[in-house]
Amino acid sequence: MTTIGWTWDQCLDQLTAPRLAALEAVWQRWPPVHKLLAAFVGYKAPQPVEEQPSFMSPEMVQRIIESGGAFITGDMLGGSRRGQQ
Repeated sequence: MTTIGWTWDQCLDQLTAPRLAALEAVWQRWPPVHKLLAAFVGYKAPQPVEEQPSFMSPEMVQRIIESGGAFITGDMLGGSRRGQQ
């Protein structure tokens, strides 16, 4: 999309597999300017960020399933209920 300046919808509507293969063949021979510039200045893309851990443990999910999706109280979370000691 960034190389050809099309929107997602335009790509989905107009870019067929043979057209994509033809574009890739052209780009292999004549790379887009932004790719040439990135290679010239030595740009390296950042490494992908690791997936963030879930805020719920598998045990917590199991408790919710077992409770039938009922309101979760402090007892279920392993702590006291709000307002109770």
